[in-house]
Amino acid sequence: MDYSGIIIGAATFLTIGLFHPLVIKAEYYLGAGCWWLFLLVGLGCIGGSLFAGGVWSILLGVVGFSCLWSIHELVKPSATPPDCIKIPVFSAADAVIFRTA
Repeated sequence: MDYSGIIIGAATFLTIGLFHPLVIKAEYYLGAGCWWLFLLVGLGCIGGSLFAGGVWSILLGVVGFSCLWSIHELVKPSATPPDCIKIPVFSAADAVIFRTA
């Protein structure tokens, strides 16, 4: 039996799950200006995947491109303009937005 597909799938799932809170914490503590850290780590992992073999190559590629996607998450503008206040009614989907100015 070949377990490499299961290993890659589980590692990809865990990588995506770990990067979500990692990006949130990085933005909270370091600000959006820390995007270059994700760039360096991402390019390093992608470069390393060129020289690694087997499953490690794939896993380094997944982590590398997850780092690059994290840059997009850090620098994208917020969906809500800064001069608006969200007031939840029943759920996040039912939120009402009022302009403050």
